[in-house]
Amino acid sequence: MRPFRSTCPASPLYRRPPPPSPPSTLGYGQGEEIPFAALPGLAEELVTRYGLKTMLCQLREARRDLSAPPHYEHPPLPYAFALGPAEVQEAGRDTASRTPLKERPVQLGPQARPGFYYALGDAETAESWAALERLLRHLRGAPPV
Repeated sequence: MRPFRSTCPASPLYRRPPPPSPPSTLGYGQGEEIPFAALPGLAEELVTRYGLKTMLCQLREARRDLSAPPHYEHPPLPYAFALGPAEVQEAGRDTASRTPLKERPVQLGPQARPGFYYALGDAETAESWAALERLLRHLRGAPPV
């Protein structure tokens, strides 16, 4: 069984399951393979079925059981970022599809109203923070640093 924790609004007023709210956390033990390749599919599902706005995927070293130890742990490192259709429209489709990142974004959802999934690096070095900053500055139309 995989340890999982998520914050999700719950109300009897929802006619369908509400979209998950950050953070959602999965626990993996040392030596267990993390399914990074599943993230674009997850992002696509959230874009097409639940109206994803943005999603930041991070990797951090912590306990597998997700409990908080009484000592310092390394901060998380970003791995990927996803942008929903409304945010793509706001940034501009050309801007959202042509970024300063090494890898091209993966289109999510229908061609007429796409979202995008952006790989930020390997989540093993702080370079992924710089990639996230470059991407967000680009999407906001700010000049590069």
